[in-house]
Amino acid sequence: MKKRLKLTLLALVCHSIPSLASASAPIPASLSTPTIKECTSDRCLTQFKRLKKFARYGNPEAGLFVARAYLTGDGLDQDVERSYRYFLKAMKKGSREAMFYLQDMTRQGIGTEQDIERADELLQFAIDKKYGPAMYLKAVTTLNLDGSANNNQDEITLLERAVEQNHKPSTYLLANMLEYGEGIEQDEYRAAQLYRKLAPNNYEDSYQRFHQLKNNHVASTNQVKAAKFAALPGDIEVIEVVGRKLSYDAKLDSVVLRIKKNPLFQGTASADSHIRGKTCKESSGACGIIPMEEVKEFLKIH
Repeated sequence: MKKRLKLTLLALVCHSIPSLASASAPIPASLSTPTIKECTSDRCLTQFKRLKKFARYGNPEAGLFVARAYLTGDGLDQDVERSYRYFLKAMKKGSREAMFYLQDMTRQGIGTEQDIERADELLQFAIDKKYGPAMYLKAVTTLNLDGSANNNQDEITLLERAVEQNHKPSTYLLANMLEYGEGIEQDEYRAAQLYRKLAPNNYEDSYQRFHQLKNNHVASTNQVKAAKFAALPGDIEVIEVVGRKLSYDAKLDSVVLRIKKNPLFQGTASADSHIRGKTCKESSGACGIIPMEEVKEFLKIH
């Protein structure tokens, strides 16, 4: 089982580092590796001009798109120093995603001088602010799947905290560990609960693993255990996205439209003011934002 779990861990690390279209993706080891560009149309390039404008006004979501474009050269001419500056600006506006990128750029010396100590401080700050990918990265860096479960207390705590933030790779990895008792005390019931949490999104093989665990134990001769597993709701509605995949141009159109609805980042309101009454869905890039005062305090100390 150890071999399977190690393969799962490796696969999850890859899944948690998707393409740079995701704000939670660390940076590839080599930026010189040819990639297929998504921003190739005049429409896309025009939208990036608008995003740069919004980023200058202080919108962290726009800043992330612009920073990633400068980082990869997809949408804007590659300029890693500018990328770093845009990520820093987005971080100063409270973006946890930008902070996560900055720790990786600082760790690798991309767009700035390499500084492992500062990278660790940035990563820890993201963890303190309950950013799931940061907790996951810290946990898998030191996770020991060969030794005693007692060796992984800090890592398990980080994974549990990431699960609370609905971070899917952390949830799946912890479920795997619990199912097989690798690096943690075996608890198939808890594993089944975590798989069920992921099942509606059809994440990895969570749907199949949940039903396999449930069915195995419902058929158990241990009546107490059988009843416990039988009580787990098995009617799971899996959310499936059907139809054509949304184009990159359409994604940018959606982002620009969402930002334009927020006057704070169009130059019609102060970037330091606060608009009340907006929900997380209505705001542009505000979900998961750290109060700017806390970021300023962190930068002052570090």
